[in-house]
Parts: sequence; C-alpha cells; structure tokens
Amino acid sequence: MNLSPPPADIGSSRTPGSTSFEDLDKNQPLSPSSEIPSFFKVRKSVSRKRLSMKRVKSNYVTKENNSTINTTINKAQEDKERAAREQHKRAVLEIQKKKREQQQRNIIESIRYVPKKYSIEEMKHFEQNPTKITNYLFLGTHSITKNKELLKSRGITHIFNCSKFENYHPAYFYYLNPPNLDTEEGPEIETDNRLSKILPSFLEFVSQAGKLQGRILVVSEEEDATGPALVLGFLMDNLKLSFFKAFQLVQSKRYVIQLNAPYIQQLLINDKKKQKEDYRERFTCVCRQNEWILLLPFDSTTEMNPFPCNCTIGQFSTCPNHGCGQFCNEMIDKCESNGSAAHSIGLNIKWGRTTKDNLQASFGACEEHTPYIGAGVVVQKKPWTVYKCRHCKFICYAENKKDPSIIAIVTNIRGKRT
Repeated sequence: MNLSPPPADIGSSRTPGSTSFEDLDKNQPLSPSSEIPSFFKVRKSVSRKRLSMKRVKSNYVTKENNSTINTTINKAQEDKERAAREQHKRAVLEIQKKKREQQQRNIIESIRYVPKKYSIEEMKHFEQNPTKITNYLFLGTHSITKNKELLKSRGITHIFNCSKFENYHPAYFYYLNPPNLDTEEGPEIETDNRLSKILPSFLEFVSQAGKLQGRILVVSEEEDATGPALVLGFLMDNLKLSFFKAFQLVQSKRYVIQLNAPYIQQLLINDKKKQKEDYRERFTCVCRQNEWILLLPFDSTTEMNPFPCNCTIGQFSTCPNHGCGQFCNEMIDKCESNGSAAHSIGLNIKWGRTTKDNLQASFGACEEHTPYIGAGVVVQKKPWTVYKCRHCKFICYAENKKDPSIIAIVTNIRGKRT
C-alpha cells in the first residue's frame, strides 16, 4: 500500500489562527485575529501590580511622614505651653512668697513697737505684782520672787526662773531653771535657738504642775522677752490659740511686754505648724454620702477664694460649671422638705480652689455632671470636669483638665470641723 506523508498540521497542538514562538522569532507580522500570548499578559499584570504597590507605599510613607511631623509640632507646642504654665506658676509663687515675707516683716515691726515710756506707778506695779494670764499661769519679773508672802497669797506653787538670778525660796516652791544655753556662736544665734530649746521643758513643767493642782509663775529679767515668749508658746500649744490671739490675750493683761524678732519668728513658725496639724474643715453634699476635708486654709492672697458664683447658662464666668444659679434653684426645689439643707445651699455655688495634696476626700459616690444646654445656646469652653453626687445630684467638685493636681471644691454645705 502506498501511503502519502501526513500533512504538516498533524501532530501539532496549534489551532488555526494561533501564533507560536517560532513565528515570533521569524518576525512575521501577526494577523489582526491573532491573540497576545498569556506570558506577556502575566508580565503586564505583574508590572501594573508592582506600580500600584509602589504608589500605595509612597502614599503611606507620605502620610506617615506628615503624621510624624504633625505629632512633633503638637508635642513641641505642648512642651512650650507646659513651660509657659510652669514659668507663670513659679512667678506667682515668687510673688506670694514676697508678699508673705513682707507681711511677716510688717507683723514683726508692729508687734515690736511697744511704748517704752511708762509712768513710775505703772512700772512699779508690774515690777512688784505678778500678772494673772490664766487661772493657773502668772507672768512677772524676777524681783517678785523675793516676796514669799505675796506669792503664797496668789496661790503660786511652781516657779519657772528664766533669769540669771538665784532661786530665793527653794524650800517653799518648786523651781525649774532652763538649761544653760550660752554658746560660742554669739547672742544672735543663741536667741534664735533659745525658745525652741526651752519651750519643751516649760510645757512639761506646766503639765506636772497641773497634775498637782498648782499655779505657775514665769519670771525673767525686765528687758528679757523669754518669759512672755514662753507664755505665748504655752497658750498656742495648750489652748490652741493662734499667735495673734495669744499675743492679744497676754498684752491685754500685761501691756508692758516686749518681744524681739527671733522669738516672734519662732512663734510664727510654730503657729504655722500647728495650723497644718490642727486645721480641718469638712464639707459634704446634701445626702452626706461624699465628704471632703480641707487640710489647710484656702490661698486667698491673689484672688477671692472661695468665691461665690450665680452664673446662668451661656453667661461668661470664671467658675468651672455652667449655670450655677439655675442649679442652685433646682436643688432648693428638691430640698423643700429639708429646710436646713435648702438654707445651706443658698443662691450661689461657693467654689474653693486648692490642690489635691491639701484635700482628704472620698468621692466614691460621684459621677460626671453635664448641664442641660438648650439648642442655639453658645457656651464657653472650660478646662474643667465637674462631678456631682450619684444620689442627691449635688455638685461636689471639679477637676482641672490641663493640671489634674488643681481641684475646685464646693463649700456650700459645711460639716463638723475636726
């Protein structure tokens, strides 16, 4: 059998009208109906994806750089504002310090000024008679201790001798002399330290005399202020009097006393310490579920503190809240059955600004207060977050957003002072 050779297309996988790589190598023109090979399609799609990824990455890097720049600018602005606030705070503290120092100098000068010219009868009376300050405490000069009968007639049993003279009647009275404080540092430094070293032993001596139902006489030399200073220190410690009230009490009984500057400064320091230890001012809400205690008095050297506010919503005010007057009226309506509470609330909210360190508080039953602001009412933005009682809805305090250490408390309802 004579077989003819197979056609050229037999055994080939090409379809009619398709193009192979061999045709491309021969640089033969493609027919309009021919298709682009899948290899070139894949490369083209990959190139497009890479280009789009580059664009996305470029946009992301640009946004990230812009965000970093904005963050840096905001941080620099915050640091600048913080530095300005700290500088302003330091300036205010410096001004307050200078005012306190000036007030202290004025106080010292005003107390030191005592008329030195008295009549002969006045001087003779105070030299020969002890002055009764309290029922068990007397003040006088050392010359009085010579008169034993006079001391017995006044019921004196104990004598604290601050002078350099001897104890005249040790068999009839209990004597105590302060320790010898003569040092090589000089009289000025010695005077500064004398009162702080003598006062504890004097207070203990008075306490022992009180247990025996005795009476104490404090004596010193005529121009020595140690005796009057010790009496003032005792009144401030035992009777809880301030320095000014104690001085007024002693001066009203014995107006010829004189104090020197070191003693006054030491007594003022003791007075400030006692205020910090003894001062407790308590405030509460209406239901008394929240209470806050002020450790030291409000600082009112630069502004009125606490200050009352009766503002309305939309009105400019320096208080932390919006609409203090309207809030007070609403609370008074709610407390109609409790007349004392309504009277305590009043028509104003009394805001007292202080620091958290100066406050002992338990605000566990408080929630954030958001006043109702009607449509179309424009209110000022305030850097405060106001909190109210969860039970009685009475405003308790406000916290500063810029400086969380600053707090404003409401002082309308006072608790028992401890």
